Amino acid sequence: MRFKRCLKHRNEGDGLETYETDVVIIGAGIAGLYTALMLPKTMRIWIVSKADARETNSYLAQGGIAAAMIKAYDSPIMHYEDTLKSGHYTNNPLSVKILVEEAETNIHQLEAFGVHFDQDIKGQYLMGMEGAHRVARILRIGDHTGKSVMEVLIERVKAAQNIHWVDAFFGTALLVAEKKCFGVQGNLNRQCMRIFSKWTVLATGGIGHLYSYTSNAMGIDGSGIAMAMRAGAQTAHINLTQFHPTVFYTPNLEGRQFLISEAVRGEGAILRNQSGERFMMKYDERMELAPRDVVSAAIESEMALQSEPFVYLDVTHLSKSFLMNRFPVIYEFCSTQGISMEKDWIPVAPRLHYFMGGIKTDLVGKTSLDALFAVGECAHTGVHGMNRLASNSLLEAVVFGRRIAKAIEIMDTDNESQVERALSETIEIPEFDLSQAVLQGWMDTYMGINRDPVKLKKCYNQICELIQRPRETHRVDSEAISIETMSIYNALIMMKAMVYDALKEFDHNDKI
Repeated sequence: MRFKRCLKHRNEGDGLETYETDVVIIGAGIAGLYTALMLPKTMRIWIVSKADARETNSYLAQGGIAAAMIKAYDSPIMHYEDTLKSGHYTNNPLSVKILVEEAETNIHQLEAFGVHFDQDIKGQYLMGMEGAHRVARILRIGDHTGKSVMEVLIERVKAAQNIHWVDAFFGTALLVAEKKCFGVQGNLNRQCMRIFSKWTVLATGGIGHLYSYTSNAMGIDGSGIAMAMRAGAQTAHINLTQFHPTVFYTPNLEGRQFLISEAVRGEGAILRNQSGERFMMKYDERMELAPRDVVSAAIESEMALQSEPFVYLDVTHLSKSFLMNRFPVIYEFCSTQGISMEKDWIPVAPRLHYFMGGIKTDLVGKTSLDALFAVGECAHTGVHGMNRLASNSLLEAVVFGRRIAKAIEIMDTDNESQVERALSETIEIPEFDLSQAVLQGWMDTYMGINRDPVKLKKCYNQICELIQRPRETHRVDSEAISIETMSIYNALIMMKAMVYDALKEFDHNDKI
């Protein structure tokens, strides 16, 4: 093993493989990798993830990173105002202020790592336009920004002598005692292991595959958030989901579906219904560049009036050469589906895309559990409010990843690992006789764009009955428990919390 400073021993009591380190980061998207690289080189760091870093939402990100880099026409205050407006002014203003004011520093840090954003021949950034931004402020690398940024970070992490990276690790429980986190327990190649750490960072992503149709990478199903909830970490606004309005419509294909970037609408794409009518003017004066929640709701309304469950995205006014150069990944995908973007309309429909709720954090990423941080989509910093502004997600990951790293560096002298105090959960997990597909169907039906309190109550009762029904059980630290069973249990925990939170919101609105 290249990581020489890792301490390993076998626990006398239960025989589990046990390791000790300074920091363990759970998740290998941009949030996890960037946080690891921003930590001091003197720290021993583990990154553990369910899959390869290329199987993350960060790697799939097409559009780019929002930042007010061109002061001639933009400013952090304008970015701040656009973010608040998109979030319906339910954002945490302090979090948004941090996001926009620290954007430039983190963009330059990415560039120092080796990221090259698109520029013109004079060295000026080529900024993209996206929905609900009043000016073009999206730093991009073609239509594969996430992939290009991630490749640089992956290379940097693999070269770092103080970072040990393990994929195929499924986290099953945080190691917690007296409201303090001491690391994580998980399943690696179907064997249980524990990683004790002075600091633990959750960067596990969102909830996409709780739904049948999503733009998310495989494996993004809320398991990390559920694990934190089971350990006692507080969550916030856990019912808030974002549906991306323009995901390529593929009939009879569940799971990850191909995203047609918001940047396509930023270049002038038009939404048309089955009759060929441009319909967005009926719903918002910003038309196709309205916020995502507005556009998705408008498409849902149009689909309810027609026979087909999709609408069209029309870019036929743009030339083939422009489309191939500006959107090479999207153009190639559409071609595989028999669509030439310069001639054919693209079938699209809203699909689950992003999670605005999550593990509640403060302004440096600290959760309600001592020594536990959360960053990226699994965290609720308050930045996004009720609706995330396009291309603020990667920005949030790096801004708050850097803040977490700095906070850990400052506090590290006051925190010592205490292996003997940390305990994993002793709860028993039932063996469920249902599939993920059944649960996904419930989420599609009850927790979509349009929600009904009566139906939500029915769903909540179904979930509670499933969780409480007596069955054969396994301890969470048993090697007999399967990842599939654990995933279903986590899904039920997440669904119960999300539906309950949605019901609370209806009750609150009724009282207003």
